[in-house]
Amino acid sequence: MSKFKLTFADKKILEFKEVPEDDKRDFYSEATTFDEFISLIKENNIQINPDHKIAVRHSEDGMLKEIFAVVKDNPLPRQYFFESLEQAQSFSDQQGLEESVHLRPQSERDLVKKFFSDEPCDFVGYKSMHKAYKREIEDSGGESCTQCARNRIMKKYQALVLDAVSPKPSNVHSLSEKK
Repeated sequence: MSKFKLTFADKKILEFKEVPEDDKRDFYSEATTFDEFISLIKENNIQINPDHKIAVRHSEDGMLKEIFAVVKDNPLPRQYFFESLEQAQSFSDQQGLEESVHLRPQSERDLVKKFFSDEPCDFVGYKSMHKAYKREIEDSGGESCTQCARNRIMKKYQALVLDAVSPKPSNVHSLSEKK
């Protein structure tokens, strides 16, 4: 059995989807001071999921920008400014940084979306890769796979899809099909 979740702000629907019967409702609260924020946490007996941590984003001048919960083993972002594009690119290369999927060309973003929507893809190694992805989801609980586990698996396969469409794929699925 399932039910439908509708989340909205003002008159804008943010989310509308079918969810398992045992899904719990989310509540949204606000505070304008840290004292109000702490009271809100205490009054609602809000706890941190054991596999998460609280992260804070703030400006150089100490202004709070964002408070959010992230999975404990996720590294927090770091931000730097550079005088030129060349300096930024050099730093990125030295650090071995890779572009996030949202910075990739639209065609690659669409392909990743297609892969996770179970639509057939035409890159080398697709069938083997998709079968392995589905097996990992099933092995992690299938429909009851935790969001944490599902995100970890999706992150892994997102990187594999992007590798598969690169000029020199190095993932096992693409390599085995090329032979």
